[in-house]
Amino acid sequence: MRLIEADISKLDERGFEKRELNDEEMEILLEYHFPGNIRDLGKILKRIFYNWIETPTISRAEIVKGEIEKAKRDWREREEEWHSKRIYKEVKEGRMDFWDVRDLYLNHEINKYQLQEIISYGLKEGDGTLKGVLPIFRIEEKDYKRFLNFLNAQGIKLKTLKNSDQSQNHSDYSQKN
Repeated sequence: MRLIEADISKLDERGFEKRELNDEEMEILLEYHFPGNIRDLGKILKRIFYNWIETPTISRAEIVKGEIEKAKRDWREREEEWHSKRIYKEVKEGRMDFWDVRDLYLNHEINKYQLQEIISYGLKEGDGTLKGVLPIFRIEEKDYKRFLNFLNAQGIKLKTLKNSDQSQNHSDYSQKN
């Protein structure tokens, strides 16, 4: 509670109009454990106070709940991205190949989003084609069709990879047979 009050004081010093949280709003904030770091708390409070001004038709408690939910989603996404990067690093360093990554996915140790992200990292480092990721993921040429069939069976399309945020710098994801 002291940290929340300290962050509110800091916001007051930065020109935000003096705001106070009522008991319900404070309780909502205290239920969340802020897994990132304490700066997350300051960012959340700043967004809450800004939204109180910008959206007066929404109850303050609803704004607090919405910002906490957004923080939870953001944290999960950061965790997933970190996990994907760690797995991709293991692939790059030769400790894993694509079939190991596939097994993680099939065993529900990573989700579809993470699988797509890992493939996107390979596309970025390769030539932007699925053929180009074969050496990165240590997929033999004879297994290329198997690789494509697996992606298709999972509903992973080149368009999805092309349009993903992680791969937006690539303009050519065409398959080269």
